[in-house]
Amino acid sequence: MQNTCIPESCKLYSLLGPPAEQCPNYVETSWRNDKGEILTLKDCSPRRIIVMLQTLSNNSVGLQKSIEESRDESSMVNKLFTTVLKRIERKNGSKSEQLPER
Repeated sequence: MQNTCIPESCKLYSLLGPPAEQCPNYVETSWRNDKGEILTLKDCSPRRIIVMLQTLSNNSVGLQKSIEESRDESSMVNKLFTTVLKRIERKNGSKSEQLPER
């Protein structure tokens, strides 16, 4: 992740002046990564929200695609299973219990 607070290109910063920390949109986030290093992000809230929304949107599109593929595969398996059962019934010449139609 990169910092989204860029004072040089911010109109609010040019109005308020330095330091960037006095901006009402300024947010600083710190955490430790897997290696134990402390990482700090300096963010402009509106920019970070847009970045996060885009990430969430992309994730939901990918999830929707995956769900649709799973649905299609399960439908194909269901049709194949039904076909196999019908062939077994024809071969045996007997009617077993009817499966409920979907």
